[in-house]
Amino acid sequence: MTILPLPRAAAVTCGKDGAPGRTLAPLYAGGNPAAESVPFAPVEAREAASLAAPVAAILHGASIVRVHAVRPAVEAALIADAVLENRP
Repeated sequence: MTILPLPRAAAVTCGKDGAPGRTLAPLYAGGNPAAESVPFAPVEAREAASLAAPVAAILHGASIVRVHAVRPAVEAALIADAVLENRP
């Protein structure tokens, strides 16, 4: 058994609600500078963000990510792993 040192989070949960919805909200405010006018981006607009979050977590040391859309997340994780291993 190998125990990995944990300088950062080892497990991360990434969903389409919460942070992705709030982070993307200004893009859907219709030019209104008050981001509060649209508190969350539409759910259907959060797919890319829900894949970006686990990739960012992997690139910052996460070993385990919990996602909703498994197949796209696996594909994104393979790319993140390739980047970490410096392979094309």
